[in-house]
Amino acid sequence: MAESLVREILVGSATWEQDGCEISISEQQISVFEGQFRSAEQLDQFCHLMMQRTVGTGEMAAVGNMLLLRYSPFSAYIISRLLNLEDFNAEHRVSLTDVSHGKCALFVQGDSILNLFGEYCSTDLCGGRDRDYGMVKTRFIDYELTVWWNSNDEINLMINRSYALSFVDYLHLLFIRR
Repeated sequence: MAESLVREILVGSATWEQDGCEISISEQQISVFEGQFRSAEQLDQFCHLMMQRTVGTGEMAAVGNMLLLRYSPFSAYIISRLLNLEDFNAEHRVSLTDVSHGKCALFVQGDSILNLFGEYCSTDLCGGRDRDYGMVKTRFIDYELTVWWNSNDEINLMINRSYALSFVDYLHLLFIRR
């Protein structure tokens, strides 16, 4: 059934500039699998199999074209441009669901964009960081987001597809208000 769904580009790309500050946002074409495992040990085994290392809660790991975001002891997102559900072994496939059609991945860049997002998130993105990368599942005002970053000036986020356009419009209004 998932093969018959057509996923259209909602956001495309946009750039906003004000007072010498610029923010750009673009939608990324990726596949998203959500893993709901029966135990933390089962998810740990999956992480070792796919990432060749332990991935703790609130951490991310990348191998090749695949990114794993572990947002709870029993749950993770697996993100890739090239994977299909059939690429996972049968033991783990039962714990995974393709949620690509329900999620929208956005790439946002701009000077200190992580700090801007941190002002509106329910989770402290910037405080107490001992590394330049991270991931968190949080709320941005009324929007539930999964956010991951490798620098202070570029972030990736995932939002429910049905909220993507209103989120981008709201983000634009917040940028203008600053």
